[in-house]
Amino acid sequence: MKKDQRHTVTVLRLPESLRSSDQMETDALNGISSIPGVTETQIEASSEDSVTLSYVWSGSEHFQTTDEHLRQFGLRKRWKDEFK
Repeated sequence: MKKDQRHTVTVLRLPESLRSSDQMETDALNGISSIPGVTETQIEASSEDSVTLSYVWSGSEHFQTTDEHLRQFGLRKRWKDEFK
């Protein structure tokens, strides 16, 4: 991945999450922003069940534990091969 290039990610609320759907945008921003190497996070789109964010990746390698990290915020990543 090239540094300083904007990337996008869509996150979904975990079905077992007890967190409020009203907090989804805040949880998405906090979850993605707290990944080491992520900067300049912003919401691009949101719906009742998902939030799409863009960010700049300045990390030295690919972050391998995205879902494990987002689970702390009651979220998971929508993977590219997953149906929408």
